[in-house]
Amino acid sequence: MEGIVCGPSGRYTMPDGRVDIPDYLDMIRIYMLAILDICG
Repeated sequence: MEGIVCGPSGRYTMPDGRVDIPDYLDMIRIYMLAILDICG
């Protein structure tokens, strides 16, 4: 099965493992659009 790795990150690396809230909300929107596209 093909797949992709996608998620919010960038400024913070492990062990902090956190993201800014606007980046997190943007990723939620992207996930929702992908789900709607795939599942109808």
